[in-house]
Amino acid sequence: MGSGELSASMVEVHKSLLRTRRPDSSAVFIDTPAGFQLNVEEISQRAQEYFQSRVGRPLLVVSLKSRQEMDTVQGRQALKRLQQADYILMGPGSPTYAARHWIGSPVPNLLRSRLADGAIITASSAAALSIGWKTLPVYEIYKVGMDLHWTDGIDLLEPWGLRLVIVPHWNNAEGGTHDTRFCYMGKARFQVLESLLPDEAMVVGIDEHTALILDFAQRVAAVRGVGTVTLRKVSIMHEKVFSSGDTFPLDLLWTLSSEAAKVPDDFERFQDSAADPSVALVKDLENPAQPGATPALEDFWKTLRHSEDLLDRGLKNRDAGETARALLDLDRLLWHASIHGAPPDDISQGREVFREWLVQTAQRLVLSPEDKRKVLEPLVEDLVQLRQRFRQKHLWDAADALRDLLAAQGVVVEDTPSGPRRRWVDGEG
Repeated sequence: MGSGELSASMVEVHKSLLRTRRPDSSAVFIDTPAGFQLNVEEISQRAQEYFQSRVGRPLLVVSLKSRQEMDTVQGRQALKRLQQADYILMGPGSPTYAARHWIGSPVPNLLRSRLADGAIITASSAAALSIGWKTLPVYEIYKVGMDLHWTDGIDLLEPWGLRLVIVPHWNNAEGGTHDTRFCYMGKARFQVLESLLPDEAMVVGIDEHTALILDFAQRVAAVRGVGTVTLRKVSIMHEKVFSSGDTFPLDLLWTLSSEAAKVPDDFERFQDSAADPSVALVKDLENPAQPGATPALEDFWKTLRHSEDLLDRGLKNRDAGETARALLDLDRLLWHASIHGAPPDDISQGREVFREWLVQTAQRLVLSPEDKRKVLEPLVEDLVQLRQRFRQKHLWDAADALRDLLAAQGVVVEDTPSGPRRRWVDGEG
């Protein structure tokens, strides 16, 4: 996951993955990436509350805050729980801290063993960086100003022949006036970082609130969430972008991960969502823009209208994923236009559109009478039938109580010789 492992956008992803496991399967949260933070206990508690209230499953905490703690009695008990887990979640913190404390510990081999036995490993944000072959020292470069470099990750998927460099927060736009794509590195720095990677490395860029699911049993990969996933093989100067809902064979990853990888003859048969201007982040790896170059902005309003269509469809269908994607697309468009010198009037109008969209989204959260009736209709029908059974058994008090309950929600029930008849009262319900 690029981010959002404890957000509304990833609830259905967690649920769908857990549905492939037994109802009594064990789910755990590893706290190592945030082990140095003073609020690590709060993060773990938030993960537990999220799983219990949103996902509907209990979540145990495997507390392995440091390498030293793994050698304690409590640490060995935590490792045992990890060894028995069916669903393993890890997320926020520092990627280099996590990798430093995991490398040389039992954790990497335990994770590989669980994966081989069919367990699900979900890594987001810092943890997603840590499980790759190489990991990005985000804080050290972005906050401290260290020279551009990579450090070792735990290389979780090396036994499966994948030398992946996983980069979450691929479409980050927190910088506002400066480029923070590619996990806060920005385009110029990230191109240098890519040149420092071994030839066999393949970069997997995952947008925020987006998941890339690798299913080794079915040999397929799937993209879920609100953004895109980008595969970049710098040594052969090629990239591919997949949108939410796309699937592709794992053979593609294996082919591109090999040291002597060549672009397969049928590479272009896979859907190229980079052609969609609302989701394209880097369109031309073969011809990177020169420093200071300003991309064409004539498609600003065309892209905005595309996102508006997506928003309209999302609101109409009450599709949270499409609605969120539209808002994020517009936010990214405005940021991109701002740093590349779009006319101030265009940006101002775009921001006004963005505010209007936020209001529309908020208003759509309020159920209209028609929406409420649609939601309640199946329950109303069941209650009417239950009331009829009560009447047949002469349980008059219970039947009257149900009639009053329905009336309070705007449903009038009339008893006729042919059975109960119900209707919604105008202006109620």
